[in-house]
Amino acid sequence: MGLAQNDGLIKSTLLAMALCHTVVPSYSADTEDGRPQYQGSSPDEVALVDGVAQIGFIVMRKRAETMTLKILGQMAEYEILSVLEFTSERKRMSVIIRCVVVQNKI
Repeated sequence: MGLAQNDGLIKSTLLAMALCHTVVPSYSADTEDGRPQYQGSSPDEVALVDGVAQIGFIVMRKRAETMTLKILGQMAEYEILSVLEFTSERKRMSVIIRCVVVQNKI
């Protein structure tokens, strides 16, 4: 399969990485490109969120019940329905979300 054939799968994977985390974006006056800096309890989580932001899946705002992303230039808002924190027993964390608003089809 070529890259074009996997386009939807790649976008879905990057979107999952941009949504499934507990990282919080923050803004400061010295942010040059308008992208937020990310803070979180796990450096791995911060690195993944920053990595997908560099590709164009940018977490712009995160509140207790919503998350706003700028996905390849288009704004999208997601409702956070539940967060299942990482545990050593499960060895994973999960976020259950619902897409509320998408500016244009991505």
